[in-house]
Order: sequence, then structure tokens, then C-alpha cells
Amino acid sequence: MRRFEYDEAYEDEDVYDDDEPGYHPLDDDDDEPDLDLNAPGLDIAGGPDGATDWDLGLTEERLAELAGTDDLATCSHLEIRADATRDDLSGIGRAMPALARLRLSSSVVPAARAFGSAFQRLQVLWIARSGLEDLAGIGALVQLRELYAAFNDVSDVSPLAELDHLQAVDLEANRVADEDAPDYLGMCPALNTLSLEGNPLSRRRDYRRLVARAVKGLVTLDDRDVTEAERGGFLAGGE
Repeated sequence: MRRFEYDEAYEDEDVYDDDEPGYHPLDDDDDEPDLDLNAPGLDIAGGPDGATDWDLGLTEERLAELAGTDDLATCSHLEIRADATRDDLSGIGRAMPALARLRLSSSVVPAARAFGSAFQRLQVLWIARSGLEDLAGIGALVQLRELYAAFNDVSDVSPLAELDHLQAVDLEANRVADEDAPDYLGMCPALNTLSLEGNPLSRRRDYRRLVARAVKGLVTLDDRDVTEAERGGFLAGGE
């Protein structure tokens, strides 16, 4: 999914989605060290028994180790693999009130309600391939601007309508089939970049027209610019 640039939040180098396929110039950025999967205290892949960081207990000391800082109160970024079916994910938000970017890709988070109401400053969330099914409760992430949730099992996008600041959504390869889904996405006043490729809805002949007409500010859909013909409701070929 191509990210459409906007005026607020972060520089592109901070928020580009490296879960997406293909090359991105920031993939070989020398300024940020590669993640060392063998680093002490960081079990991002899980052990032979499937154990992750969560199994070791996410105390403040553990979070400080994972975040690379003892100052959790001002830390703005965290990357971790977790299982929200066993533990209180909202504890991260309480321990890290300034957290603005959270990468949980390849975790186990079936429901967005697991975040609770503690992530008041979270602006960018990566949660691809995490078994996400239910977006109910995501409205509690009141400052969310970018959601990267590809390759999950989301079918109902209506909870996203609660997010006034949402600007980019990647729901590639989910289960969105409802023809009313674009109308709910159209209730996000700032939404300009969207990916629904690989969802049942995207197989409709009038898919791009349906989405472009519903989401008035949409600039990019599935990595392609929205055309005036699509925005005006005309099918290709003038039909």
C-alpha cells in the first residue's frame, strides 16, 4: 500500500509500511540498525514452544528493555510480538503514555477492544497478520492516523467511522464484502489513502467507483490514483 503524505504526524521515514511487498528506499536506510532477532531479551519470533516476549511478563523493566530506553513515559515507538488473548494489552498504553507508533505485526490480537482506552496518543498502528477479526473498540484510539492491518480477517469496517483523524488504511486481504463498507469509510473525514485489494468487495465490477464516490477525499485506492471518472461515478468505457 502506498502511503499518501500529509502535513501532520511523522516524516515518511518514520511511518512507511514495510509489511507491504516490493522495494522501498527506506528498506536500506543505514541510519536505523537492523533488528537483531538474537538480541538478548527480544523474542520477536517466539521460541520452539511458541513463547514470545509476552510469556516473559511485560513488566515496566521488560518494556524498557524492548523499547531501548528507561524513560517509558516519553518513549514514542515500540515494536513487539504479543498475544492479547492471554494478557492485558492495554498495560502497554498505561506504562507508555506517549506511545505514538506501535508495531504488533504477526501478533495475536483478535479484537481491537484489547487496546482499551490507554493509547491516547497512538497515531500509527501496524497489526498485519495478527488474526484481527473485530474492529469494535478501535474508536478509543482517538488520535489514530494510520492503520496497517493487511492479511487479517476483518469483515466489518464500521468502527473505523469513529476515527476523525484517520488518513491511511490498509486492509488488504481481509474479508470485507459489504457494499455499505465504503459508506462507513466515507465517514472518516481525513481518509485519503485506502487499500482493500484482495477483499471480496474488490471483486465487484463497480468496486473503484463505489469506493471513490463514498470516500470523498480519497486520493489513492489500492496503490492507484483515483480518477475523476471514478469519483464522478462513471464506469470505464463510458457505461
